[in-house]
Amino acid sequence: KADDMLLSIYYDENLDAYTRYRAIVRLTIYYYNTRQFDEQLIVYQHLDDLFKTPLFYSKRLLANYYANRAMMHLKLNELTLAEKYGYLSVKNKNSDYLFYLINLCGVLLKQNKKAIALALMRDAIPELKNTNNNYYKIGFASFYIKTLIINQKGDKAVAYATNYFDVYRKEIFEFRWHLFMTAYLQALIYAEKYAKTLSICRRYKLVAKEKLRIDRADYLPVIQIYTFVAEYLEKIISVDKFTLSVIRATKDLMHDKYRSRKILELIDELSHNLPAEMKVIRNELSTFRKASQSINI
Repeated sequence: KADDMLLSIYYDENLDAYTRYRAIVRLTIYYYNTRQFDEQLIVYQHLDDLFKTPLFYSKRLLANYYANRAMMHLKLNELTLAEKYGYLSVKNKNSDYLFYLINLCGVLLKQNKKAIALALMRDAIPELKNTNNNYYKIGFASFYIKTLIINQKGDKAVAYATNYFDVYRKEIFEFRWHLFMTAYLQALIYAEKYAKTLSICRRYKLVAKEKLRIDRADYLPVIQIYTFVAEYLEKIISVDKFTLSVIRATKDLMHDKYRSRKILELIDELSHNLPAEMKVIRNELSTFRKASQSINI
């Protein structure tokens, strides 16, 4: 197993600290992609003690560790710890500052500290202009859109997303299309621009592209659900077909602790547009979730 090999490298005290930390970085990616955050926590607790010694200490490595630890605690829904490590990660600016800031703002949004997150992102816009890293730029833009929405600035979110998409369309589809397009569609749905939502989804075949990700551990049918919402509110499908379509697209994912939580968060988000319908869907999916957990026990 890949994680066994990497763990053996990390725990080998005969190796130099740089090699051992590189193993940790790869382990972090592995655990993130496979959603094994509990296993990651065990390793990080050991690493935390090593950072208290001169062996592993450097400002850059420490910032990277804090950022990864913040992300891990966020996925474990340990928000107080995630915020603590998120702030530590941005204490000293380096070339990864924007990436770490995005992580921190994601934590703040989960805690409903939306005004603080928006202020931090606005303050970081000069940093955004100074980077050529498309991965970071698109990530920042995506989270800025979400932050505007959560701060009830829907029109500004749509305007920013539309302008960014028009200018950086090629880079978006090359680097982080799913992250950006879900943020863009979220802004359109929030602003009740359902026809435009459907137009974009159809023009760029977004649902088909999303289904190609189905074997990924982090797969969620977010764009598909946004399409169902837009079709229903444009009176293309009935309420029964809408409800059944959303449940069919998500019920098999409810056995997974992480993905079931994300799906229910998405359902709660869409209650802004469809409170009664989403209440019915949430109750159904919660039943599937409880049944799956009972079987796992």
